[in-house]
Amino acid sequence: MRYPDIQEAVVALPGVTDQVARDLVNLHKRHSEAVLKVIKIQSDLRWPDFIAGRLPESCLIAMLGRLEHLRNDRAAFARRLGGLLSREIPKAFRSRQPTKETHIQDVAEALLSAAMERLKREVPQLPFGAVTTRPDFADLEEPLFVEMKYTKSKAGLRRITTEMTSRILIYRHQGAFVLFVIYDPNQVIGDDETLLHDLEQHGGVWVAISR
Repeated sequence: MRYPDIQEAVVALPGVTDQVARDLVNLHKRHSEAVLKVIKIQSDLRWPDFIAGRLPESCLIAMLGRLEHLRNDRAAFARRLGGLLSREIPKAFRSRQPTKETHIQDVAEALLSAAMERLKREVPQLPFGAVTTRPDFADLEEPLFVEMKYTKSKAGLRRITTEMTSRILIYRHQGAFVLFVIYDPNQVIGDDETLLHDLEQHGGVWVAISR
């Protein structure tokens, strides 16, 4: 459940499921042992450069020195979720398009459940000024909120853009990160890059467009 990528690989590979899973885990362990040995050797060789600050920021030894390997990578988690939802949602509506946003939320809930993600639907309820709101899905451990949006017209796009902007303010006030998944089957969004830039310029905000 913690490593769904392994589960996806187990399903794709031939052999007895339990043994394939064990072999994959052992493969990763052997790989990590080899990497740690190389890091130890290179750290000893590059110690003067590390102390003097001459290593580039992208150098693995420098990254380890900054403890980046211990940080929770919410961005990768959000991107993976966004990729899953944006890729799979259109498959559920091949024969008939949804009539309202809750239909997309229902499909998203089924996808997240099948992928064994720990997100819960419509929790928690968040106070902000005189109003309260709640995300479509929430992972309270991260914390990461997920919002599903459905656009069918230019007027609808303006509405959901306003909604997303206001939600960003509310969620940032709560110290949470947010992933917006926009279902746009009619390609109402004319400029994906501009929309992504305008929303993702806020820290801790990610957007996935589904068609």
